[in-house]
Amino acid sequence: MKINLYILVLLLSINSHFVMGQTIEFEKNVYELGDIDLAELNDSVVYYDFKFKNSGDAPLQIKNVLSSCGCLASEWSKESYAPGSTGNIRLSYRPFQRKEKRVTLLAEVYTNSKNFGTHKGVHNLRISANIIGERSTLKPQYTLECGDKKTTLLQNDIYDTILGRIITKMQKGYTQSQDKKVEKLVATIRLGGYWEHIDYKCSFRTNWEPIEHLSNVGQMALAYVTPSSIYCGSSSLFGVINDALNYWNQANPRSNNWWYNQIGGSQTLADVLVLLSRGKNQIGDDLFNDLCYKLKQSNPFKWTGANKLDIAKHHLYRGCLLKNDSIVKKTAQQSFYPIRITRKEGIQEDMSYQQHGEQLYLGGYGIVFSAGISEVAYFLRETPYALKKEQLDIFSRFLREGFLQVFRGGAIDWSVTGRGISREGIVMNQKIIPNPGVVGIIDRMVVVDTVYKDFYLKARERFSTRDKEDYGVEKQNISFWCSDYMIHNRTAFQATVRTASTRCRKTESGNGENLLGAFLSDGAFTIRQRGDEYLDVFSVWEWDKIPGVTSIKQEKTLAAIWGAKGRSQLTAGVSNGVIGGYAYKHDDHGFKATKSWFFLDDMVVALGAGISADTQALHTTLEQSHLRSKVEYKMGKQVKEINMGKVTLANPAYILHNNMAYVPLEGGELQLKASNQKGNWVEINYNERNEAIEMPVFNLIWEHPKGTKKATYSYIQLPACHDIKQINRAKKMISFINNPALQAVYCQKSGCAIALFYKKGKYSIGKSYFSVDKPALLLIEGLQNNQLKIEVVNPMGDSSEIGVEVQHIKDKIFKRVATSDLKSSSFCVENL
Repeated sequence: MKINLYILVLLLSINSHFVMGQTIEFEKNVYELGDIDLAELNDSVVYYDFKFKNSGDAPLQIKNVLSSCGCLASEWSKESYAPGSTGNIRLSYRPFQRKEKRVTLLAEVYTNSKNFGTHKGVHNLRISANIIGERSTLKPQYTLECGDKKTTLLQNDIYDTILGRIITKMQKGYTQSQDKKVEKLVATIRLGGYWEHIDYKCSFRTNWEPIEHLSNVGQMALAYVTPSSIYCGSSSLFGVINDALNYWNQANPRSNNWWYNQIGGSQTLADVLVLLSRGKNQIGDDLFNDLCYKLKQSNPFKWTGANKLDIAKHHLYRGCLLKNDSIVKKTAQQSFYPIRITRKEGIQEDMSYQQHGEQLYLGGYGIVFSAGISEVAYFLRETPYALKKEQLDIFSRFLREGFLQVFRGGAIDWSVTGRGISREGIVMNQKIIPNPGVVGIIDRMVVVDTVYKDFYLKARERFSTRDKEDYGVEKQNISFWCSDYMIHNRTAFQATVRTASTRCRKTESGNGENLLGAFLSDGAFTIRQRGDEYLDVFSVWEWDKIPGVTSIKQEKTLAAIWGAKGRSQLTAGVSNGVIGGYAYKHDDHGFKATKSWFFLDDMVVALGAGISADTQALHTTLEQSHLRSKVEYKMGKQVKEINMGKVTLANPAYILHNNMAYVPLEGGELQLKASNQKGNWVEINYNERNEAIEMPVFNLIWEHPKGTKKATYSYIQLPACHDIKQINRAKKMISFINNPALQAVYCQKSGCAIALFYKKGKYSIGKSYFSVDKPALLLIEGLQNNQLKIEVVNPMGDSSEIGVEVQHIKDKIFKRVATSDLKSSSFCVENL
């Protein structure tokens, strides 16, 4: 057998400080097996030995090695490894009866090491291969005959009404192609109700293989009860389903990840039982009771947020199947229990959403929560179990003021998706990938929340219609003060900024996901016009160049593990609902910086000051997104263009790409790169496909030399820009101050100023001044007349008073402003 071998090494940095105790260092943690010819292999195995060394000063032990499926076996010594000694872990792959043409197989190595892989003591090994040659053809062992279209008659009780709504939702859009899938499933299932290629003993935490069995049964059950399927009412298909459920009941597969056991697997099984309740034939009482008992094992009372809802939902299905009022009533209450304002996991007072502690999750878990609540509310409407008005009011407000605000058209802001940013398709832009999940939420709310029907219909138009990402968009600025996040929405664009204070958790890494997102919470800034500017670009991102972030110049840095808090003592936003400012004092990764963003009507001003690092080279990324047009830039009096290439820009007047202008306000050195970047999803998420990807990317970086002490940057980002006149008008419109103590911008057009004080100080505009006696964020309106309105925020997050002194025109006042929990307090100064 000839196997072409090559090595793909993923260089992951670990904590730079010295770790005492046992540490494990792998020579390689990724290996490419190349092409495996099934005809030559003849049912044997291929393997690779991953060598490691105990580089610490205490004995090392390999506690366990868990593989992603039964086709991957592992061998290792149970003996301890003394400091300095070496060993190896053998991973063996057996491709017999596998379906894949390209495989990426994982093994989680659990050790007592003190260093980190994906978690403390846990390290991932990965092998990949291309499978070629003919696979042995399985002969069908079951027959499949067309059905007679018969289903059970409805009993027309309240439980059947609810189940009917659930089934109708699952049957929607059934196509002939699904019948073809059912035919393939029946052709490959073995007598006794199992599929040979599925490893039912697999217990891996991610990519848990046995759940495919339930998914297959679900597809067959759907065909069995859907009138548009040619197999509706097929007795032969029911026999296959019955055998498959019996096999599942006896095998009782379990995962090491609680989610598969209590949510993923249970919900899929509950869907199957609900579908079969409409079937012409019914499974036996013993099997039905056994499967219902499996659903009973999870307890929604022990969980919070989206997890509570997910578990309660399949208990609700169980209650309807059993026609048990007590179960349905309790689980309906538990399903809706997360609809409340809380400082724990769930909906926050500012209408953001948090999960896994104080972590912003408007995407990811926020989508799961929104979809789940809207589904259950839709199923239970106009029944005794329906959503109560006070809960509907909270949920409606959350959707309208929080969840749906983070989308531009059908595309979600990637900075709110948590570790999901490393999943292919996470952005789900409607121009390329329709977003039926969110459209489904909206469609259900049109029925459930009729008071705001017009709002939802406009949102649906944005999500589902090409080139209508601006339809019905309201001009607003929202400070999500509970979650260190700000959104600025305009008809022409959406801009956001995301940080993490000591009050909130960083964007997490876990389950092999988001491996390189170390800087995602350090001032990630997005600005989108169409919405698809970042669609699936993350596989080729240079992860030390996250838009908006000032970071260390190094290619790969491990992301924060579960639960890591932010390091910023001062980060917050101030907003009047239309414009806003956001402050961020960075002190992490060995360097310091004071950063701010000023969200004005039609542009954003970004300032950075006090950027200091002893030995590290730093840079601030203005943009890293899809390359969508030629790039124009002006140096002195010369205007140049590039389609592809890299150029160093010393003190440029502007850079223009895709109708977005980047306008430096102070001199600086920028690196402009328009080139094809290469990457691989599996490098940022061990669960994604292992395939080389290349795409054109626009990169714009502000350089900060090694050893810099007081570096600065300042620039305007101007969307919907089409000519130099707009750029010149924008520059003339603002004046600014940029230093580590005060960052401020005055906009002549609006007569508003935003002053972000990082310590006590004074800000003067003409003959007026504003001073504070401690760190404070001020948004000042009415500077062009005699009526001032001032928004005040305490960015330290405590409830202390801030002393504000104002002199405007000829008069002077002093006012103590009580602030609480980063919420804005305001006062007016009229007719001075």
